[in-house]
Amino acid sequence: MKKNIGFALILFILGLIAFPGQISAFSFSATNFSGTFAYDVTGGDIGNLDPRFSYEYTESNFNTFLTGSFDFTYIPSYPDIDDIRQNPATDWKWTVGLSDLTLPWQNTALPSMKISHVASFNDIMTGVNWAQALYDEYVPIEVCYTFDYSFTGPTGGHADFYLGTNLDAQWLPECLPDYYYGEFQSDARVDITADPIPEPISLVLFGAGLAGVRLYRRKKSK
Repeated sequence: MKKNIGFALILFILGLIAFPGQISAFSFSATNFSGTFAYDVTGGDIGNLDPRFSYEYTESNFNTFLTGSFDFTYIPSYPDIDDIRQNPATDWKWTVGLSDLTLPWQNTALPSMKISHVASFNDIMTGVNWAQALYDEYVPIEVCYTFDYSFTGPTGGHADFYLGTNLDAQWLPECLPDYYYGEFQSDARVDITADPIPEPISLVLFGAGLAGVRLYRRKKSK
């Protein structure tokens, strides 16, 4: 009896050692979005509408332009970005959440969304490349963009992004008039996490040990 109890306790301890390392995740959150969106069906260098970015696109003649900025928080627990890239075939559980999202030109609140999917870094990059190829084939556009970020502390920072493109007028006829310009400020929040997938042996050890301890408690109570 004592040997069985001892074996169950050993399994339980091994499970505790193996299991906690599997439940942490890197966390990325973006908030406080603000910026400018402009669209002109006739074309024209609308980049000049925003003096911060006109110097980058004076020769591009884009008819759609988006500038923005946001604050971010990044907590690099295991796995961090380097862990994922160095193990491209390892599966992780990815979760993306959107909350407090409002369409700036319609002032319409959208419901919060959360999507989870198990995939490796290779899977994601394959999907991204496939989507890019499909986009290039059916919606060929000219794009120029920049993305800059800086950390303002150990786990937080600020980012700016600028996107100029020639967008076919057929893609926005029901959303916007032929000419549109507006600034936006959004309380939207984007949360991204990547969790390790627990190894089967860890779950077996944890479960077997837990079952053993429960069995021991039942016999002791009797």
